[in-house]
Amino acid sequence: MKFSPDKATYPCKKQVYRKKDGGGNFLEDVIGLEGESIDGNPLLTQVMTNGKVCYPVPTIQEIQGTSLDNLVHLPQPFKRLSNAEVYPVTKSNGLERKRLEVEKIIALQNNE
Repeated sequence: MKFSPDKATYPCKKQVYRKKDGGGNFLEDVIGLEGESIDGNPLLTQVMTNGKVCYPVPTIQEIQGTSLDNLVHLPQPFKRLSNAEVYPVTKSNGLERKRLEVEKIIALQNNE
């Protein structure tokens, strides 16, 4: 596991949750533990199992439609070509707690 703030890795299976406002516009994404109770829509979907595709592959038109819909709901400050704002992505409290827990376990093992 990496502990550097710029390159920290996080344990466990994760899910990304997208929070939206009342109009469906994106507010932020939260990286959390899989199954954690977080407001927002889960974004990650399993597409492979045992080396086999287990997800209906979308057509190019469906991919295009999803992309266009995402762009419509991404607020303008994030779409500027210059001086664009950075879209907010945070880690959940549960994920941070798990990282600290694993860090402590590794530190104890290294001190033995």
